[in-house]
Amino acid sequence: NGSLMRILPLALVERDVPDETLVAHAHRASSVTHGHVVAQVTCALYCLVARRLLGGAEPGAALAEARATLRARYAEDEPRLAALDRVESVTGEAFVVSNAEPRTVAELLTRICRAAGAPEPRRSVPRPWRIFH
Repeated sequence: NGSLMRILPLALVERDVPDETLVAHAHRASSVTHGHVVAQVTCALYCLVARRLLGGAEPGAALAEARATLRARYAEDEPRLAALDRVESVTGEAFVVSNAEPRTVAELLTRICRAAGAPEPRRSVPRPWRIFH
């Protein structure tokens, strides 16, 4: 899911918006390149999990809370609820692979910035910056 690969900054930038807004923005950002509802729901789930992890939740609790939030939001939205069911049924592991080597996102971003002659990425995003106004 290419939209999933680029959605994490949304969760980092929009730390203070309500879950409902973050979910809507994740759907919108995903739909730029991935119109399928499964991609949009996956991005929303990922953003909610990231938000909870950043807030100090344990991984299992973060996932459970994010799922519950989406189930409540999608209660009257059959296509998205079915997509969430499908997303929850997927198992396995995923790696970011570059030059046939698994790498962290931080490492990849640092290497990209160095190659482009740009400053290395910061550890945080400045608070005033927002993608959606």
